[in-house]
Amino acid sequence: MRNAFRLMHDRLKLRGWIAFCLIVGAVVWLPQLWSTRVVTERRAAFNLKRAQAHLASGEFDQSRAEYRAALRLQPGNAEARRQLATMELRLGRFELAYMEFQTLTELHPEDPDGWIGLANIMA
Repeated sequence: MRNAFRLMHDRLKLRGWIAFCLIVGAVVWLPQLWSTRVVTERRAAFNLKRAQAHLASGEFDQSRAEYRAALRLQPGNAEARRQLATMELRLGRFELAYMEFQTLTELHPEDPDGWIGLANIMA
């Protein structure tokens, strides 16, 4: 009888350790699971909306920072890169606009806005 209780006690201790390890593993992996693709897309979309709001109110430096934040999260985001390049072009920052339009055409050669932007700068 004592052996049965001892065996059951040992199994419970083992299950407790397994549960503890699972909890610790979940806590360690939670930040990595949190930064999934969906979360990254939502953050980039949020940055893009903030950039557009800053642009509409004439806050160009803040707008540029938000566009850059969106592009750090999603370097291939054509919309963010196109809007940033267009803003730089309208502000007369031709070198920055050229670099953004060039990157846009490299990442998305099918996008006519990138090619049109480059042509406008070269003209």
